[in-house]
Amino acid sequence: MSQFNFGSGAVAFYAVLANKALNLRKGQTVVFDRVLTNIASTQSGGSYNATTGVFTAPLSGVYVFSCSIMAYDTSFTHVALHKNNIPLSTMYVNGRSGHNFDSAASTVTVSLTKGDRVYAKHIDNDQGLEGIYYAGQSTFTGFLVQRQHDDAPVVGLK
Repeated sequence: MSQFNFGSGAVAFYAVLANKALNLRKGQTVVFDRVLTNIASTQSGGSYNATTGVFTAPLSGVYVFSCSIMAYDTSFTHVALHKNNIPLSTMYVNGRSGHNFDSAASTVTVSLTKGDRVYAKHIDNDQGLEGIYYAGQSTFTGFLVQRQHDDAPVVGLK
């Protein structure tokens, strides 16, 4: 991964599922383990953790997150984007009944305070996600739209 100087306030990441995630448990965080972009000018290494699957906000502000998932052939999956254990949006994909390799996506705009965590969590037991095969259909990305300064109030989901 290349290193660039983006100045203060740049935050962005893009990660894909490099391998099939089979037999996921209810409540398990989906770990998008291949990081293609991970920029956080406030710290080295970025804000998305490819080991835990969790993005931690390095700055307070308004962020956009998007997640796309693809169900493994003949299975289904139900995933939700979460902020600090609060569901923001859900994606349900049915790869059964002739809908092989069906996919879904969700995009959210959310106010975060420094240290807030955003991640994709599996809602139902078992089933699976299709990995990076066929150009990476299961992805997770996010970026800072506008930095929140300490003297301005944050409006939105707490």
